[in-house]
Amino acid sequence: MRIELFSVCWDCMIFRLSPARQGEDWEWLKNWFMRWFDPEDKSEKNEDGLYQVVHFVSDPEPTGATVKFLVDFGSAKIGAMSDLLDRISEQGYTKCVIGDENQPNQSPEPMPLKRHGSS
Repeated sequence: MRIELFSVCWDCMIFRLSPARQGEDWEWLKNWFMRWFDPEDKSEKNEDGLYQVVHFVSDPEPTGATVKFLVDFGSAKIGAMSDLLDRISEQGYTKCVIGDENQPNQSPEPMPLKRHGSS
């Protein structure tokens, strides 16, 4: 599978898969989400106080020759994304575009930090 990577945000990552297929059974995406979501809140916090879970996946939307969905990876480990890419490939998609093709691949300007109590 060919992967194209553009500017991404971990909490709102856009996926576009091709070729789009009529009547796609999205059970594989639901299963992936449930694996990483932890609906029973059984996950333990890590040393940073994070539960390491995915927060959201949108319903897939056909957009011409592709199908698009969004993922909020929340505090999940990078393994959640790797697992999703494996599952996409297993479904026979030949191309996966990740991120916003309309945004340049550049780092944002750093924001100055203010210390608490300073002006």
